[in-house]
Amino acid sequence: MAATSCSRLLQNVSVAYLLEGGVRLLISWEDLAAEPLDDTPFLVTPYIPREGIVLLHGKYSTGKSPLTWELARCVGEGLPFFGHDTAP
Repeated sequence: MAATSCSRLLQNVSVAYLLEGGVRLLISWEDLAAEPLDDTPFLVTPYIPREGIVLLHGKYSTGKSPLTWELARCVGEGLPFFGHDTAP
């Protein structure tokens, strides 16, 4: 999917953060994407942060498990993951 198509799809997306005390904060995708990532440590730059939760979703038998095995190998050995820097 082209980047412009993704941008168009995400225009109406909001992200909800659950804050302390159960308070929810909604932020638009544009505001979230504009946040600087300079201080964020990544396992795979700029896709998988060192701390946090990443969801990998797809139909069954599409290669999600082998993809994550390769991801773990690359991160563990400090090798690039599909051309992206990794940090062990």
